[in-house]
Amino acid sequence: MKVVLAGQSRYSENLKTALADYGFEAISIRTASELKALPESLPVIILYDAKIHPAAQDKNAAAKAVLGLKPQDLVVFLMDKTEEASPYIENRVLDTALYLASVKRRVAVLLRSTRASDTAFDERLRQAREKGVSFVRYDNIAVEAEMDRTVINAFDGKLSVTLETPLCIDCSELPDPEVEAFIETLRVKRFGGGCISGTRWYLTQGNTHKRNVKFINTIELDGDIKQIVPALVDDLRALDRPGQEKVASVDSKKCAFCYTCYRVCPHSAMKPDENASAMMVDEMLCAACGICLAVCPASAITFAGGDKAEAKEESRDKLKIFCCENSAFVASTEALAEVDASVESITCGGDISALKMTEALKTYDNVLVAVCCDDACKHHDGNKRLIKQVERLKERLEKLGYDPKRISCVQTGITMTNLLRNAAEKALSGGGEK
Repeated sequence: MKVVLAGQSRYSENLKTALADYGFEAISIRTASELKALPESLPVIILYDAKIHPAAQDKNAAAKAVLGLKPQDLVVFLMDKTEEASPYIENRVLDTALYLASVKRRVAVLLRSTRASDTAFDERLRQAREKGVSFVRYDNIAVEAEMDRTVINAFDGKLSVTLETPLCIDCSELPDPEVEAFIETLRVKRFGGGCISGTRWYLTQGNTHKRNVKFINTIELDGDIKQIVPALVDDLRALDRPGQEKVASVDSKKCAFCYTCYRVCPHSAMKPDENASAMMVDEMLCAACGICLAVCPASAITFAGGDKAEAKEESRDKLKIFCCENSAFVASTEALAEVDASVESITCGGDISALKMTEALKTYDNVLVAVCCDDACKHHDGNKRLIKQVERLKERLEKLGYDPKRISCVQTGITMTNLLRNAAEKALSGGGEK
């Protein structure tokens, strides 16, 4: 099996060798233009080496940076400015600060907190303090750069400290244009904009929203690439089969070829089929989240395989609850134990179309959909799309003369059993909030 290693990482060759031991042929590329020339079906592993200011991680660069400064001048390392620094950055900054202090430079390190998990770090922290390094903790900070100096006001909630320095070293991660280009080429969805380090665009170490695109942030590896190889190999081998028992399917005769599903699919599973003038589904990437079904204006998309629409008729009941399998359904056993309702697990809130909700209303007096809280949706933003879908459906019901309170939704989590129970009881009484 072939796999693409994208990026210029110090770990590339080691990972290439490790994958070869498992029978994988790794193709190394350095640019997005090289990636575009390869088949889209190939798995891609992006290796990202975090980049920070040279003077924050290299003693020679730090020595050059302080040349020309007066002995009494303060050198400031500013950490956690845009987001919490990783242990890797903390260690590099501590090493450099310790070095500068050992050559009789005044050094201060500004940080929101120390997150050391080992005694070795604590010992080096103690050594740095003994060498004269000052550590200033802050909750809020204001940085004002002038011609030849930077004024920093740090406030920890009780005390305020003002520092002046001719050399303020920002220790935030720097954006990597080439990695950004890989992400755009592969159409990997992300939360928000900005540089890689400033956004949560991958779910966990090694995973993105596309099954065949893996992201390895080498800053977390602590020098050992082989620790992630077994799990990575399992994921790569799983690409030989669809990720779900059911996958989306497009009826080319109905498809309006409007690209709506292409734009919203968080897994990049929708592709244009120019020969049929319709969209098509890459089954390997489809996660069966249902967002494409919910937004298709022509109702041209359905699920193929797995469990189809239930053939058996259900007796009319009070309440139907659709629960996201990653949040509410986990809590439903405890929360809904004494609630008279039919509970169904769904892959994501995006799986619920207006048609599915109206079909449920034919059988049940009320319908409640329980989805994830904001920014917790594993399928990008299916929860938010569901909320908008419910609002539109309620408006339609009211225009048709039906009670819009028959349908409602709630955002909840795994541990929020009381919230789910209260929402179900309210829906049973016909008083849903949303």
